[in-house]
Amino acid sequence: MAKLYGLLTGSKQQMALIEAHCFGDCGRIAIGMMESPVGLLLICTHEPCPYLKKQLDEPCGESAATGEPIYLRALETPNAVLSGAATETPTECGASPRPPRTRG
Repeated sequence: MAKLYGLLTGSKQQMALIEAHCFGDCGRIAIGMMESPVGLLLICTHEPCPYLKKQLDEPCGESAATGEPIYLRALETPNAVLSGAATETPTECGASPRPPRTRG
């Protein structure tokens, strides 16, 4: 079974990255949340994550439903995307690139 990774929603910066990448470019975020000692987490099972900054080697909690450990993960925007050098969305997350979401 795939590892469970928790994405911290309490940080405005991390939440913006989750919205842009996990719900946007990648689209493979699990539909589920859990309360943990570090706050509310969105759950992801995707490896490798092209937006990964770092993740903990030790679990920060466990799934209430399955008892599986959950590892805390932090995201970042790759430098190529920030500089405008990237011309298309990374496809490691999904089968095909998705256009970036825009807020209207």
